Amino acid sequence: MAEYITAKLPNRVIVVTKDCDRMITVRRRDPLTGDPVDWDAQVYMKVDVDRNSPTHVSGAVSGSVATIRLESSLLDNVRNGTTWRVIMSQDGSPRFETAVMVGTFERNDGK
Repeated sequence: MAEYITAKLPNRVIVVTKDCDRMITVRRRDPLTGDPVDWDAQVYMKVDVDRNSPTHVSGAVSGSVATIRLESSLLDNVRNGTTWRVIMSQDGSPRFETAVMVGTFERNDGK
């Protein structure tokens, strides 16, 4: 059995439908107490529609809540299994980028 230096990231599925937007909310919490923790960072998502040039989607951060709005113009191009990741970007020189969640898309277009 593998011994991890850091915990594995949560792996989630985002269900999408043609011509529809999707909004996701990511809440930051203390892993020991479950109490909300301010992000104190930028939060964004990278979507691998084109693996050589992932699409960057900025999130809006308020305290411990980050909201990311995914527009249909992007989502209409994802397929089952297209990967994405949510990244926390902390100030510094250079900035410190940390993945906080990963996953895939699943199409639900009514076929």
